[in-house]
Amino acid sequence: MGDRAGKIGGGRGGMSTKKANYTIERRPDYIILECPHCEIAFEVDFDKLAKDIHSEDGHEIWFGDAGVIVTCDYCGQEVELGDADVS
Repeated sequence: MGDRAGKIGGGRGGMSTKKANYTIERRPDYIILECPHCEIAFEVDFDKLAKDIHSEDGHEIWFGDAGVIVTCDYCGQEVELGDADVS
């Protein structure tokens, strides 16, 4: 959290409190895909994948069709990542 953390606690007497919408940031641990060659699902570590494509945060992977190629753990064939779904 570091310097991004906001102060949590009760309100200050007499001051007006307002609501703010927020986004919960998350970073995936891994991606799952089904190999189009052997049709077996396998996982790829997200941080390792981001490092392998020389990306600091892996943002290219979120949008899909980034030309990223992985190797299937089961049959050893290369698979290019297509569209991405976030669940």
